[in-house]
Amino acid sequence: MTVASAQKTTSHHSINIDSTQASAVSPKRHPWSPTTATTSTTSKRLCRICQSDSGLMVRPCDCAGTMGDIHENCLSRWVAMSHKNDCEICKKPYAKSGSQFKKFSEWTRPKLGLYDLLGGLIVAMFSYSIYYTFELMEERYFWTRLFTDKIPCRGDDAGRIFAVFILIIGIVNNLVTMYVEARNYLRHQQEIRFINKH
Repeated sequence: MTVASAQKTTSHHSINIDSTQASAVSPKRHPWSPTTATTSTTSKRLCRICQSDSGLMVRPCDCAGTMGDIHENCLSRWVAMSHKNDCEICKKPYAKSGSQFKKFSEWTRPKLGLYDLLGGLIVAMFSYSIYYTFELMEERYFWTRLFTDKIPCRGDDAGRIFAVFILIIGIVNNLVTMYVEARNYLRHQQEIRFINKH
Protein backbone atom coordinates (compact mmCIF):
# COMPACT_ATOMS: atom_id res chain seq x y z
CA MET A 1 0.00 0.00 0.00
CA THR A 2 1.39 3.34 -0.96
CA VAL A 3 1.39 6.51 1.12
CA ALA A 4 -1.20 8.16 -1.16
CA SER A 5 -3.67 5.28 -0.89
CA ALA A 6 -3.28 5.21 2.90
CA GLN A 7 -4.09 8.93 3.14
CA LYS A 8 -7.21 8.45 0.99
CA THR A 9 -8.41 5.57 3.19
CA THR A 10 -7.79 7.54 6.40
CA SER A 11 -9.64 10.63 5.16
CA HIS A 12 -12.56 8.48 4.00
CA HIS A 13 -12.90 6.88 7.45
CA SER A 14 -12.75 10.26 9.20
CA ILE A 15 -15.64 11.55 7.11
CA ASN A 16 -17.72 8.51 7.99
CA ILE A 17 -16.98 8.95 11.68
CA ASP A 18 -17.86 12.64 11.60
CA SER A 19 -21.17 12.04 9.85
CA THR A 20 -22.05 9.28 12.33
CA GLN A 21 -21.30 11.58 15.25
CA ALA A 22 -23.33 14.36 13.67
CA SER A 23 -26.32 12.09 13.17
CA ALA A 24 -26.04 10.88 16.75
CA VAL A 25 -25.89 14.43 18.14
CA SER A 26 -28.76 15.87 16.07
CA PRO A 27 -31.46 13.24 15.37
CA LYS A 28 -33.60 13.47 12.28
CA ARG A 29 -36.64 15.78 12.56
CA HIS A 30 -39.87 15.32 10.72
CA PRO A 31 -40.18 18.02 8.04
CA TRP A 32 -43.69 19.07 9.26
CA SER A 33 -42.80 19.46 12.93
CA PRO A 34 -42.77 23.15 13.96
CA THR A 35 -39.57 24.86 14.87
CA THR A 36 -39.01 26.90 17.97
CA ALA A 37 -39.47 30.13 16.05
CA THR A 38 -42.73 28.95 14.53
CA THR A 39 -44.04 27.79 17.88
CA SER A 40 -43.30 31.13 19.52
CA THR A 41 -45.05 32.97 16.70
CA THR A 42 -48.20 30.89 16.73
CA SER A 43 -48.47 31.04 20.53
CA LYS A 44 -48.97 34.82 20.41
CA ARG A 45 -52.54 36.12 20.50
CA LEU A 46 -53.10 38.49 17.60
CA CYS A 47 -56.12 40.71 17.14
CA ARG A 48 -57.79 39.65 13.91
CA ILE A 49 -58.59 43.27 13.02
CA CYS A 50 -55.42 45.23 13.80
CA GLN A 51 -53.05 42.20 13.90
CA SER A 52 -51.44 43.51 17.11
CA ASP A 53 -50.47 41.23 19.99
CA SER A 54 -50.55 43.93 22.68
CA GLY A 55 -53.45 44.75 24.97
CA LEU A 56 -56.28 42.73 26.44
CA MET A 57 -58.43 40.69 24.06
CA VAL A 58 -61.81 38.99 24.26
CA ARG A 59 -63.45 36.05 22.51
CA PRO A 60 -67.01 37.32 21.96
CA CYS A 61 -68.08 34.76 19.33
CA ASP A 62 -67.76 31.05 18.53
CA CYS A 63 -64.60 31.39 16.43
CA ALA A 64 -61.81 29.11 17.65
CA GLY A 65 -58.06 29.47 17.57
CA THR A 66 -56.40 32.71 16.58
CA MET A 67 -59.54 33.90 14.77
CA GLY A 68 -61.34 34.22 18.10
CA ASP A 69 -58.99 36.82 19.61
CA ILE A 70 -59.94 40.45 19.14
CA HIS A 71 -59.47 43.77 20.91
CA GLU A 72 -62.64 45.10 22.47
CA ASN A 73 -62.00 48.60 21.09
CA CYS A 74 -61.33 47.27 17.60
CA LEU A 75 -64.55 45.26 17.62
CA SER A 76 -66.55 48.19 19.01
CA ARG A 77 -65.37 50.45 16.18
CA TRP A 78 -66.05 47.74 13.60
CA VAL A 79 -69.61 47.14 14.85
CA ALA A 80 -70.31 50.89 14.93
CA MET A 81 -69.01 51.27 11.37
CA SER A 82 -70.55 48.15 9.80
CA HIS A 83 -73.80 48.08 11.84
CA LYS A 84 -73.42 44.29 12.11
CA ASN A 85 -73.92 42.54 15.42
CA ASP A 86 -73.01 39.06 14.15
CA CYS A 87 -69.59 37.60 13.41
CA GLU A 88 -68.98 37.34 9.67
CA ILE A 89 -67.00 34.11 10.13
CA CYS A 90 -69.04 31.97 12.54
CA LYS A 91 -72.32 33.86 11.91
CA LYS A 92 -73.04 34.01 15.66
CA PRO A 93 -73.98 37.19 17.56
CA TYR A 94 -71.28 38.85 19.63
CA ALA A 95 -71.57 38.49 23.41
CA LYS A 96 -72.18 41.95 24.89
CA SER A 97 -72.36 43.36 28.38
CA GLY A 98 -73.97 46.68 27.45
CA SER A 99 -72.60 50.03 26.33
CA GLN A 100 -71.01 53.06 27.95
CA PHE A 101 -69.99 56.56 26.92
CA LYS A 102 -66.50 57.11 25.59
CA LYS A 103 -64.10 59.48 27.26
CA PHE A 104 -65.17 63.07 26.60
CA SER A 105 -61.88 63.73 24.80
CA GLU A 106 -62.80 61.01 22.28
CA TRP A 107 -66.23 62.45 21.42
CA THR A 108 -66.72 63.59 17.85
CA ARG A 109 -67.64 67.19 17.15
CA PRO A 110 -71.37 67.65 16.44
CA LYS A 111 -72.17 68.60 12.87
CA LEU A 112 -74.57 71.55 12.99
CA GLY A 113 -75.79 72.60 9.58
CA LEU A 114 -78.08 75.35 8.32
CA TYR A 115 -81.11 73.10 8.76
CA ASP A 116 -80.37 72.66 12.48
CA LEU A 117 -79.96 76.40 13.03
CA LEU A 118 -83.16 77.07 11.08
CA GLY A 119 -85.04 74.53 13.21
CA GLY A 120 -83.93 76.25 16.41
CA LEU A 121 -84.90 79.65 15.01
CA ILE A 122 -88.36 78.36 14.05
CA VAL A 123 -88.93 77.01 17.57
CA ALA A 124 -87.97 80.37 19.07
CA MET A 125 -90.20 82.34 16.65
CA PHE A 126 -93.19 80.04 17.13
CA SER A 127 -92.79 80.17 20.91
CA TYR A 128 -92.79 83.96 20.87
CA SER A 129 -95.83 83.95 18.56
CA ILE A 130 -97.75 81.77 21.01
CA TYR A 131 -96.76 84.04 23.89
CA TYR A 132 -97.87 87.13 21.95
CA THR A 133 -101.18 85.47 21.02
CA PHE A 134 -101.93 84.63 24.66
CA GLU A 135 -101.11 88.20 25.66
CA LEU A 136 -103.49 89.47 23.00
CA MET A 137 -106.22 87.11 24.18
CA GLU A 138 -105.71 88.34 27.74
CA GLU A 139 -106.10 91.96 26.61
CA ARG A 140 -109.36 91.05 24.88
CA TYR A 141 -110.62 89.36 28.08
CA PHE A 142 -110.92 86.04 26.29
CA TRP A 143 -110.59 83.92 29.42
CA THR A 144 -113.03 86.08 31.39
CA ARG A 145 -115.62 86.05 28.62
CA LEU A 146 -115.30 82.31 28.03
CA PHE A 147 -115.15 80.93 31.59
CA THR A 148 -116.66 83.64 33.82
CA ASP A 149 -119.29 85.31 31.67
CA LYS A 150 -120.03 82.11 29.70
CA ILE A 151 -120.00 84.04 26.44
CA PRO A 152 -119.38 81.88 23.34
CA CYS A 153 -116.19 82.35 21.34
CA ARG A 154 -116.19 85.00 18.67
CA GLY A 155 -114.73 84.55 15.22
CA ASP A 156 -111.45 86.27 16.03
CA ASP A 157 -111.10 84.18 19.20
CA ALA A 158 -111.49 80.97 17.22
CA GLY A 159 -108.86 82.20 14.74
CA ARG A 160 -106.38 82.86 17.54
CA ILE A 161 -107.00 79.43 19.07
CA PHE A 162 -106.47 77.79 15.69
CA ALA A 163 -103.24 79.78 15.16
CA VAL A 164 -101.93 78.71 18.56
CA PHE A 165 -102.77 75.08 17.74
CA ILE A 166 -100.84 75.25 14.44
CA LEU A 167 -97.86 76.92 16.13
CA ILE A 168 -97.78 74.22 18.82
CA ILE A 169 -97.72 71.51 16.13
CA GLY A 170 -94.80 73.27 14.43
CA ILE A 171 -92.87 73.54 17.69
CA VAL A 172 -93.47 69.89 18.60
CA ASN A 173 -92.39 68.76 15.13
CA ASN A 174 -89.11 70.68 15.33
CA LEU A 175 -88.45 69.57 18.91
CA VAL A 176 -88.96 65.91 17.97
CA THR A 177 -86.52 66.30 15.06
CA MET A 178 -83.94 67.93 17.33
CA TYR A 179 -84.43 65.21 19.93
CA VAL A 180 -83.87 62.42 17.38
CA GLU A 181 -80.68 64.08 16.12
CA ALA A 182 -79.38 64.59 19.66
CA ARG A 183 -80.16 60.97 20.56
CA ASN A 184 -78.34 59.69 17.46
CA TYR A 185 -75.35 61.89 18.28
CA LEU A 186 -75.16 60.60 21.84
CA ARG A 187 -75.53 57.04 20.58
CA HIS A 188 -72.44 57.52 18.41
CA GLN A 189 -70.52 58.68 21.48
CA GLN A 190 -71.06 55.32 23.14
CA GLU A 191 -69.01 52.18 22.72
CA ILE A 192 -70.28 48.64 23.11
CA ARG A 193 -68.69 46.47 25.77
CA PHE A 194 -67.98 42.88 24.75
CA ILE A 195 -67.27 39.86 26.94
CA ASN A 196 -65.90 36.36 26.47
CA LYS A 197 -68.59 34.04 25.15
CA HIS A 198 -66.98 30.83 26.42
